[in-house]
Amino acid sequence: MVDVVRAELCGKLEDIGPLRLLRAEWWKEAPQFVLLRYSLNGRENERGVRLDVDKRAILDSVGDENLDSVIRERLAVIWSVVTRERAKVMAGNHSPRVERHMFEGLRTRLARSSKP
Repeated sequence: MVDVVRAELCGKLEDIGPLRLLRAEWWKEAPQFVLLRYSLNGRENERGVRLDVDKRAILDSVGDENLDSVIRERLAVIWSVVTRERAKVMAGNHSPRVERHMFEGLRTRLARSSKP
């Protein structure tokens, strides 16, 4: 079991056309990687995209080149909001939703991304 910590992003970032960032999720033990959950045309994507906080890089595609390009253009703002909200949760300044959850898919993706 892995502790997954969540911070809500709704209303904290401007929508990117039909894409809305919903929340950030990360393992309590490995906060370098944040999974950004998003909805596209009002439907939540089951996979999300990974943000490497240390490298300030989005590691995945949302499947649309135009949206990916806008995400890269807005990455500084996205990174700033995500790290601010993550810091609030980690400091205990607001009530995080912490779950015990098997997150094998994310674990596999994170392991692959950290290999040279």
